[in-house]
Amino acid sequence: MSESDQAAIIIVVLFAPGGITGVLMMHRPLLRAGMLTRMLPSYVMAALPTLALCVGLMLMIETIVHYTVNPHESPNIKAFGIPFNAESPMIWTISAVLIVVGFILARMSWARVAQAWDTTLTAARAKVHAS
Repeated sequence: MSESDQAAIIIVVLFAPGGITGVLMMHRPLLRAGMLTRMLPSYVMAALPTLALCVGLMLMIETIVHYTVNPHESPNIKAFGIPFNAESPMIWTISAVLIVVGFILARMSWARVAQAWDTTLTAARAKVHAS
């Protein structure tokens, strides 16, 4: 299983415990009312810090696993197809910054997604019931 497959599985388990079908069914009222496009800007804004958080976590995990599983091998490894030195303090700093900043910004952006979701879903239900 490739790294991207593993990342996709982690994202689905974290953000969609009901699976992809559950996420699609959750959006059904918006789709029926033709209001799904109202949510897209919020989703795009939330995707960037969430991606930074995930990349930081994966980079940190790859580095930690390299040290615990292969401590006597070369510190030069690859993550996301990019070679780096696992002993470099810069890698540890970059992954920590991605995790902390990504987490803070993701929390803020997902709160905005929740507000947009409530507003859009309320308008969609009102539109469907008015028809």
